[in-house]
Amino acid sequence: MTSRLTGTVTDHLVLAGRAERYVVGHLRSSVFQQLVSAFEDFVFDLLRLWLADHPGSLYRRQVDLETVLNAPDTAAVLHAVKDRELNELKYKRVADWFAYLGKLVPVSRPTPAQIQGLTEAKASRDLLMHNKGAVNATYRAKAGPRARHQIGELLELPDQYFRDTATLVKQVIDEVIREVAAKA
Repeated sequence: MTSRLTGTVTDHLVLAGRAERYVVGHLRSSVFQQLVSAFEDFVFDLLRLWLADHPGSLYRRQVDLETVLNAPDTAAVLHAVKDRELNELKYKRVADWFAYLGKLVPVSRPTPAQIQGLTEAKASRDLLMHNKGAVNATYRAKAGPRARHQIGELLELPDQYFRDTATLVKQVIDEVIREVAAKA
């Protein structure tokens, strides 16, 4: 193949090498980020559904008068309170998400080890999204004992780590759904 712009000739071996770098460097990173984001969506959709079915969990929450006066009905007030509650929770630690779920509906999953794995995965996702994969102190603090890299290194997503994280996410989702559904 010859580039019309530069006249550079590239053969199939060079293209195959570039394709491999793309898959390892970009595609895996994108799929990983989407996997962790989908997991977050699952957790917060589950919490939102539980709160919609069990609004009594929100009775002790304070509501500003503006929200009450601007709401067309009680359902809109509850919706606003639920959204505020979950938006605040999103910025907390993964362990806090599941502690909150545990207060709503007692569950034994995920285990502390699973939460640590999910916490490191979320820290890795955040690093890829917000710091181009360059490890910093924020990643080290968020990932805690599961941090895989030192400050200044570039985050890597080796095949086994990627597979283990995907398996962990699926396992936790399956276990949490089973427990919550049994108590719904």
